[in-house]
Amino acid sequence: MLLAEVSVAHVEKMFAIISREHEESGRRLKAATLDRIRATLRAALNAALRQGLVEDNPASLVALPPTRRPRAVVGPPKTAHSTA
Repeated sequence: MLLAEVSVAHVEKMFAIISREHEESGRRLKAATLDRIRATLRAALNAALRQGLVEDNPASLVALPPTRRPRAVVGPPKTAHSTA
């Protein structure tokens, strides 16, 4: 595949694969990780855009897949003791 042929659909598929592989391996994928991957790809495609190698930057149009946030574990309430 040529760089100029990369589309938003290709980039979205890449992120879906990354998310699925992390989920299957039992590792939690953080939103910040996806943001860093997208930022790196976007920077590379912006450089290609400046050099006339591509007509647009599909990475800048991609909506990242949702990530699951860890749930807070809440224990029983502690009683406050005052020393008077």
